[in-house]
Amino acid sequence: MYLKKIGMLVLLVVTALVTPVSLADTPGTRTIANILYHFNHFPAQAAQKSLLRIAQDPGSSEGEKIVAQALARTEHKVKSEDAAALEQLLESDSGSDQIRTLARILLHLNHKPSDEDMATIKLML
Repeated sequence: MYLKKIGMLVLLVVTALVTPVSLADTPGTRTIANILYHFNHFPAQAAQKSLLRIAQDPGSSEGEKIVAQALARTEHKVKSEDAAALEQLLESDSGSDQIRTLARILLHLNHKPSDEDMATIKLML
């Protein structure tokens, strides 16, 4: 009996270590995080299409739509009209913690995310 309990505990620990954990709360947020993680000056064409799908998806949250739209249109830095929408998102407290974090990173983006931002994004993947 004791050996069986130890075996179950070992199995649980191994499963927890092997199973990937994502802090992103939705597939849309995870996709945005992945694209931002690989961002370098502007989104690749396939990434831009994915972002526009998120922005147009009725199942996406308003925060996801705002961040996806802004990232899709970003070239080196966020456009001023998108920056205003991102700032409103941050002021409203309406988005999830993850989408607000991505919005904050996007607002400070300069050609690519900083090393600190990359570490934060990586936790969402």
